[in-house]
Amino acid sequence: MARAVGLDIGARSIKVVELGGSAKAPRIQRMAIREIPPPPTVEQVEQVEGEEAYDPDQIIVDLIDDVFSELQLPKDDVCASVDSGVTIIREITVPFFEDDQIKKIVKFEAENHLHSYAIEDVVVNYIKTGETRDGSRLTIFASPKVDLARRIAILRRAGIEPASVDLDATALHNTLGALGYFEDTPNCIIVDVGAHTTNLMMVTGGEPRVVRSFLLGSGSLEAELEHELGLTHEEGRKRVLSRGGPHADDLLVPAAELEVPGAESEKSLTQVQTDVVGERRMAFVNKLQREAYRSLVSVRTETPPEKILLLGGGSLIPEVGEQLSERLGLPVEQVNLLDRIESKTLSAQPEYAGAVIGSAIGCGMRMMGARGLGVELLQDEFAPKNTFDVVRTALSVAITLLFLAVLGGTFVRKKQLEAEKTLNANWVWAAKNMFLRVEPSFLNQVENKALQVKGNKRSGEAWDLAQRWLKRQPKDEKQVGKILSHLKGRHRLLEEKLGQAREIPKVKSALECWVEVYKALSKVPREELGRWFQVTQLSISKSRLQIKIVVSDPVVPDKVQRLLTESEYLKERSKGGRRFVEPGVVQTLRDGKKRIEFTIKFDEEK
Repeated sequence: MARAVGLDIGARSIKVVELGGSAKAPRIQRMAIREIPPPPTVEQVEQVEGEEAYDPDQIIVDLIDDVFSELQLPKDDVCASVDSGVTIIREITVPFFEDDQIKKIVKFEAENHLHSYAIEDVVVNYIKTGETRDGSRLTIFASPKVDLARRIAILRRAGIEPASVDLDATALHNTLGALGYFEDTPNCIIVDVGAHTTNLMMVTGGEPRVVRSFLLGSGSLEAELEHELGLTHEEGRKRVLSRGGPHADDLLVPAAELEVPGAESEKSLTQVQTDVVGERRMAFVNKLQREAYRSLVSVRTETPPEKILLLGGGSLIPEVGEQLSERLGLPVEQVNLLDRIESKTLSAQPEYAGAVIGSAIGCGMRMMGARGLGVELLQDEFAPKNTFDVVRTALSVAITLLFLAVLGGTFVRKKQLEAEKTLNANWVWAAKNMFLRVEPSFLNQVENKALQVKGNKRSGEAWDLAQRWLKRQPKDEKQVGKILSHLKGRHRLLEEKLGQAREIPKVKSALECWVEVYKALSKVPREELGRWFQVTQLSISKSRLQIKIVVSDPVVPDKVQRLLTESEYLKERSKGGRRFVEPGVVQTLRDGKKRIEFTIKFDEEK
């Protein structure tokens, strides 16, 4: 099975996931999160000799190389993400509705909205967020080529030639959609609080309506505390995530070393630190709330958001979710993606991993065929070169027309062979898939071989026999024919076995059951069933009977249950038990009438 790898390089950490399964049901095979060391202080730099004492790009290269080596991950099927904070995001309207027409003019339209970059210095992507009477509403993403070139250079230094590059915000949308969050809440606001930037996306009907990215992250809060309280990087981060309190573990210095205040009005060092942390944390929430409000206040939508989905490392800061909920007037769900995706890897910090791994999962799913919002940064000079471009650059002006003709013929023939190989591979895959669906069941049910199914993994003698038969078949063009002949043989054997049957099981008549139900209900006078009595649904199958009634008298449902229970026909066909008539929940309708459903499960052998 092909392995898909997603790589998200953030301001503080790199996240790598290897996915298995399918785009509709992905699972994490391997996962790793590695912290990026903070830049050294001035004192640390002075202590290191040499001109190349600190290279931030090389540190990231080494981390990526270590993770891929440790997890033994492939470096060819990799999708990486780029920080949306370095991308210019604008909303524009174009006078077209069709995607083909929009693609032709989107760069020219985007150029009018880019003031700090020339159009040739950015890679332009867009997503369609709606339609107006005059055209389409677009959100355009203009990613500077300088930042993109640096990111790709880091990947190539680590030996990775990315197959695709996405934005972290759009990759996260891909993840949330695949894991069913938009089925539960199709109208919501995604707030991804990172260390350097915060991505905000309003989703309407599961599709993005507004995308924003602003320079505000938990790293700025930590830097303020490090500066004001004289803390180290690790102490500052720990203090930001700590709720504080009188417990000794919550103090930055041991309790025994604290000075006792001289008066009740004086505060201890710990109390001062707690107050400073609380004030800075509240200021951070205020900035986050202001940016979110500015991004959403001008948006008009017929379906307002129902919930805020909160992710990112900054989402774990205490009280951030509660404060956002209070200020924006919406419930906040702290998202842990590991609750909704199967993972073979156990993280040392599952809450943190579930909050930050979203973009990496979305990148991996893109390699599994989930296109998502279709944002692709490998364009222009970053796009992979195809065979013709490589050959064309190596051609000389002096090459003759005859050589070009031969080269063209060879190229066409090569493409034909590749197409034929692809078609044959597709046929082989379909034939094998069909064989493995049929053969184990045939061996198990017809030839009585043991086949055990545990979860999603198939094992047992029948499955092993089918696998071994496939391995013995030729690997050439005769493979499909061999499988087809084998399945035809199984089909003929089934025809012979079925043709020898002496007793054909009797099929119970639904009309007979219908008559018996009404015969049972007719055992009492109509007046005893109340002023209003109506059978609104009668569903009869081989396995069950379902009947819905609407009555005006609340005691009638008990009478109906008793009448059905006394029917000898229904008692004989049921699976038995004194209460084989199962009543449902009584529903009260607007006009005061009662509706209830009764179910009788039939024994299919009777």
